[in-house]
Amino acid sequence: MLWRCAWLGGQFWLKRESQVQNDALLPLWVVGSLRMGGAGKTPVVNLWANYLTGQGLRVAVMVYAVHARVPGSGTLVRKGDDWRQSSDEAVWHAQNGKYELWATRNRRKTWEKLSKRGGLDLLISDDGLSDPRLIGAQKFLLDWGEPGGSLKELFPLGKLKFLRSDLKVDYTIALYGENPALKYEALMPFGLKSGESVVLCSGVGDFQRLMQDIQALGLRVDKKIKLRNHATNVANVVKKELDKGLKVVVTEKDAVKFSDEIKNHKLLYIANLELKFDLKQLYKYFAKD
Repeated sequence: MLWRCAWLGGQFWLKRESQVQNDALLPLWVVGSLRMGGAGKTPVVNLWANYLTGQGLRVAVMVYAVHARVPGSGTLVRKGDDWRQSSDEAVWHAQNGKYELWATRNRRKTWEKLSKRGGLDLLISDDGLSDPRLIGAQKFLLDWGEPGGSLKELFPLGKLKFLRSDLKVDYTIALYGENPALKYEALMPFGLKSGESVVLCSGVGDFQRLMQDIQALGLRVDKKIKLRNHATNVANVVKKELDKGLKVVVTEKDAVKFSDEIKNHKLLYIANLELKFDLKQLYKYFAKD
């Protein structure tokens, strides 16, 4: 439980940085989950931000700079930037988003910077529910139905980063049950057909769920290579499998780390998701702003 003790201590010290008024700060939505990873936050944030941008709102998204130390108030990430200068998620957002994308290691400072700069109607944080500095933000929990009440569910014994009692959120969005509010559907990687054999290689937060999605499409996973989340060596691992003449399936987040040679390899296939969510619901979330 050393990890949890460190987290609780960090909550106390970080909160001391945030005893300021939020009157001048732009609206902030924080999207997260109880899980260590693999909850689908990034595609949800992308879907919401693209939709609202298309409706005429000026939207920016911020993500944590996993792979590099960036300036305290964050750095703007553009399409084509090197993921090693920010994070794989940041570059994925930049490639797939119609909005500004900021990579940061201090969400509060980035929030304050963009509020002071002006020119935005909304900032969305991809993760950050536990950041006590984000006082006044609207918080959204992507709920996969985890009990979230026992210490045994916490990492490293379980898949969770937090217990339900650790977080206070404004909205809970169910992703389970007969009629989930938000639904993910895996799409057959372009060029593959049901019954084909593949190698599944990925560094994502929930490899098991990814494998189940791929198998549900009718693909046979003859070899699975599970890398840690945000793995930096995924390109080298994938290339070795491609050099053996094997068909390899990866995620879009993995693919941002690949050279053009690997991306264009005839045996590489990229898994995609389709999200189903009533986007008109987003307008009700502005009611509290």
